[in-house]
Amino acid sequence: LVERLAARGLLSLLVEGGAHTHAAFMDADLCDRLLLYVAPLAIGGPRAPAWLAGPGASRLALAPRFRLDVPPRRLGDDLLLAYTRPSLI
Repeated sequence: LVERLAARGLLSLLVEGGAHTHAAFMDADLCDRLLLYVAPLAIGGPRAPAWLAGPGASRLALAPRFRLDVPPRRLGDDLLLAYTRPSLI
């Protein structure tokens, strides 16, 4: 699907989904920006929702790196954090 969209000239895509959808884009190296919303809720537990699924990086050195590209933005009691891959800043 991503290749078909790119062939039509669409080079930017907002992916809003569950942890498995996000993991698929990360695993395919198709994620260059993260918009993370942080809410002051302490849910916890093994069934708590997560934004990223999958096995994860086997070592920290292998994890994709992102940099905060604008100051955090407050939305009520929540925070919006915008991160970009360093190669794109």
